[in-house]
Amino acid sequence: MSMKVKLVGTHVTAAPIEALASKAAGTFFSVEGIVEFTPTADVVYRVNGELTKERSSVWIEEASSGQVVTNKVSSKL
Repeated sequence: MSMKVKLVGTHVTAAPIEALASKAAGTFFSVEGIVEFTPTADVVYRVNGELTKERSSVWIEEASSGQVVTNKVSSKL
């Protein structure tokens, strides 16, 4: 059964002021979006991604092989 999943990739800070300071400095990156996902029984999945100045992306992949199983949600910064 296919499902829609919202993926969010972002930094986590200890205090809201740190997030504001990081955003002001241009070092706080985030991305979010919805992907179609069809899980298979007995397969373990993980959400993976990268947050960089050039591009932020997030996706779902098989934990054992690292094979990407959804589209990547990307934001070119």
